[in-house]
Amino acid sequence: MPLWLLALMAGLGPALAVMLSWYVSVTQGHVLDCNPFVEGCTSISRTGRHGSAFFLFKALMLPSAVMLALFWWAVAAWLQRVLGLVQYRRSIWALGLLSALCLALYSCFLGVDGALSAGLRRTGATLYFSAGFLAQLLLVIALGDRAGAGLARLLGVLVGLQFALGLLSLPATAWAADKDYWENVIEWCFAAAMIGFFPVLAWPWRRLSWAALRR
Repeated sequence: MPLWLLALMAGLGPALAVMLSWYVSVTQGHVLDCNPFVEGCTSISRTGRHGSAFFLFKALMLPSAVMLALFWWAVAAWLQRVLGLVQYRRSIWALGLLSALCLALYSCFLGVDGALSAGLRRTGATLYFSAGFLAQLLLVIALGDRAGAGLARLLGVLVGLQFALGLLSLPATAWAADKDYWENVIEWCFAAAMIGFFPVLAWPWRRLSWAALRR
């Protein structure tokens, strides 16, 4: 797999898992047929809890977690061996690996009954998003202007959007009359901003080879 494709699939893999599961859940009547980004009618988790989507979500998301782990390893190697940047490299790799492992944990226990399963699912989801955000933030800081001004600015905008949505979630979920609506809308938009980071980074990797990461 070319490195640019790995970066692309690290983001599009989870997106594909969620959207296909949402479509199946809609057609089988488990979630409402609406635009969750605007109408907040369902959470991301609900798309993979019932019916055929229960199996589809896991079948697509678990390989995506593996690709996500490989992606963050490649990022750490790219920083050190191609760009000559060592600051934050180990932290980025550790956070990225944690995010990937927690995505797998969340996927495994999604739709499984029991208090323990619910706790593991919530822990997995929370750490997947938070560790992934921090890994992306540190990568933007580490890159500075080495990736090109336009690219660095776009990556920074995506990370900034995640930060703003995270801040918005505090008052929205604490004081809003319709907490479920705001939780769902913010969750979908936050996930979209996080996923968008990966195909953007695929652009500077279009001529990068695996051999360059091992030299």
